[in-house]
Amino acid sequence: MGLAVLALVVLAGCAGAGAGVDVDVGPLSFDDGALGPVWVSDTPANPGGSHHPAVAARADGETYVATGFGDAGANVTCSFVVLNGSGGTRWTRAIPSDACGTQPTGDATFGDVNGDGRLDVVWATHERRLYAADAASGRSVLNTSFPRGMPFVRPVVVDAPTRVVLPSMTGDVWAYRPNGSVAWHRSFPDNVRGQEPQVVTTASGTRALVLGTTGGLVALDPATGETLWRRHEPTRFLRAGTLDGRDVLVGTGQNAATDGAHVEAIAANGTRLWRHRSAGTGTLAVGAVGRPAPDASARAYVTSTDGRLTAYDLATGRVVWNRTLDRERHYVPPPTLADLDGDGNRSVVATTGHGPMRAFDAASGASRGVWGWEDEDVAVWAGLRSADLDGDGDDEVLAVTTDAQVIAVGDRE
Repeated sequence: MGLAVLALVVLAGCAGAGAGVDVDVGPLSFDDGALGPVWVSDTPANPGGSHHPAVAARADGETYVATGFGDAGANVTCSFVVLNGSGGTRWTRAIPSDACGTQPTGDATFGDVNGDGRLDVVWATHERRLYAADAASGRSVLNTSFPRGMPFVRPVVVDAPTRVVLPSMTGDVWAYRPNGSVAWHRSFPDNVRGQEPQVVTTASGTRALVLGTTGGLVALDPATGETLWRRHEPTRFLRAGTLDGRDVLVGTGQNAATDGAHVEAIAANGTRLWRHRSAGTGTLAVGAVGRPAPDASARAYVTSTDGRLTAYDLATGRVVWNRTLDRERHYVPPPTLADLDGDGNRSVVATTGHGPMRAFDAASGASRGVWGWEDEDVAVWAGLRSADLDGDGDDEVLAVTTDAQVIAVGDRE
C-alpha cells in the first residue's frame, strides 16, 4: 500500500498504543458552535513546550503524529515524541540536555527514506543531527550529523532519486542519500526559516524545492541542488495550493529595508501573480491555501500581528473578507482550513498566542465558534493544522502548547 501523507492532524484512534488524557484545559466559551477540546495528549507537561507544529501521516490504517518538545525548567528533559491518533504516546526519543531548550528540534516530516515501503518520520535536533525512524516501531533508519547551523523548518523527503533535504536556519542546505552520505550542499547568506518548504511542479513538468529565506524565495532542483529561480522578498511563512490545475505558492514576510510586510502569490516557475504590502513592522502569516467549498474559488488565509485574519482570492489577490481575532494579543500563528462538521463547507480556524481560538466560515467569514482558555502561562506559538481524527467525516484542529501538550479541537455537538 502507498503512503498517504497528511499535513498534520490525525485520523482515528490507533490500535496498540495508549489514549490521550481526560480533557481539562481550562474554561470553555462557546459562540454559535460547540468548538472545544476533543483530547489532550498524554505527554508530560514541561515549561518551554514547543514553538513548532505537530505533523501527522497515515499509512496502512494507522495514524502517526510527531513533534519535538522543549523544557525551559529545572529538569531539562527534552524529547521527540510520536503519538497515535487519539493522543497516546507511541514512542519517544530523549534529547541530550546540552541540546535542550525551548526549541530543541525543528519541524518534523514524514516519508519513505529507505525505500522499504514503510512510513518513516524525519527530524533534526540542536545536537546537529538528522534522524529518521520507522514511524510505527521507532527503529532507526537514518542517523547522521551536519557540521553547523540549527534546524528550524521541516526536512523534505523527495524521490526519484530519494533525498532527505535539511535546510538550516543559518543558511546551509544539505541533501542526504538514504545511506547518510551527502548528495549535495548549498550555502546561502540568508537565514532559511520560512515555514514551510514546498515541492511544486511547473507547467512544463520541472520539479522545484522552494525555500523561504530572509533574502527571498529560492527554488532548487531537489536532485542536484541547482538554483532554478529566486525572488527577493523575505519570506517567513510559505504555503502551496492549486489554481486552474497549476501549483501556486503564497508567501508572507517582512522587509526590514522597507519597514513593511507583504503577502504575495508566485507561480511554480517563479513568476509573481500578485502582491500586497502593508506598512509597519508586524508579521503576516499565511497558514492555508485552498477552496472554502467544492464549488468555490481558491483562497489564501493570512493572520497578522494586529490580531486580524484575512482571506485573499488566490487568482487576483482581492481581499474577500477580514475579521478581528483579538485586539490585545499580538502574536498570531498561521491558521488552518478544516471541515468541522463534514458538510463539505470548510472553516478557517485561527488563534492568537494566548487565545481565544476562533472558527470562521471560510467562504463568508461568518463566525462558527470560539474556544478560550484562561491560563496565562500556556500559549500556542505553533501554526495550527487540521484533518479528520476519527474517520467520522469531521475535521479536528491540532494545537501545540508551550507546556508540551497537543490539543485536538473540534465541533463537539
